[in-house]
Amino acid sequence: MPVPTLTAAAAITAFNNSTLAAGTIISDTAFIVAANIDALQPVAASGLVASINFTSPASAQFAITAAQQTADSAVIALIASPALLGLRITAAEAATTVSVPSGFRSAVVIDSAANIQANIAGIESLYSRAL
Repeated sequence: MPVPTLTAAAAITAFNNSTLAAGTIISDTAFIVAANIDALQPVAASGLVASINFTSPASAQFAITAAQQTADSAVIALIASPALLGLRITAAEAATTVSVPSGFRSAVVIDSAANIQANIAGIESLYSRAL
């Protein structure tokens, strides 16, 4: 039997209707996967999805927040396409427990100048550990 390949929306619908087949491959743009990351989490965590592939991997960009790194870890683990994967974090997150997931090529700290200055040691530590 051929392995089913579905868009993100079709996979979410199939999962919600209890018709998602084991070994399903999700194939969609990085933008669509990112926009649906929360809805895809239970789908990915079900064990029925083999991988998530971006339809334009050469130009795919996929960025998540620190909260999504934890909450949507099953989706992130299934991303099989090469892409520019990035983590958007605050200065305080960079200075504490956040790490850049395997396969991610960038971490962008988005915060005020004062918060970045106050947490500069943690930000430097994050970059030296992960990138």
